Amino acid sequence: MDEPLGGMGTPIKVMVGDKPIYLCCKGCIKKIQAEPAKYLAMVYGSSNQASVPAGTEQVREGIFKVVSADAPFIAAQKKCPVMDEPLDAMGGPYKVNADGKAIYICCPGCAKKIAAEPRKWLAVLKSQGVDAPMIR
Repeated sequence: MDEPLGGMGTPIKVMVGDKPIYLCCKGCIKKIQAEPAKYLAMVYGSSNQASVPAGTEQVREGIFKVVSADAPFIAAQKKCPVMDEPLDAMGGPYKVNADGKAIYICCPGCAKKIAAEPRKWLAVLKSQGVDAPMIR
């Protein structure tokens, strides 16, 4: 459950009730089956929307859907800094808040690494000539 989607091959889709959860490998299926409510909460988050920037739809805690205003920044960034894949390679792009700046990612699985070390990932973008915009 700690690997980014695609890090161990094609993601595996598991349905928990009527909601899909994508896993990094078959080894994680037993974890989902043992505690489905825990993993649904991890993937879909709580209903608390207080931390969501105005006008932004949250996918899960700390991960936001992109809007048309993000298009020029997505075009400039092109690739996920974590996976070094095109931003649309795994269902994205998505947007995360890294110290007040927007980093675009290919999948929700990459958000955990950015949250743990936002300055590292901002520096990666900077080294690629990309200035992350302020989060909106």
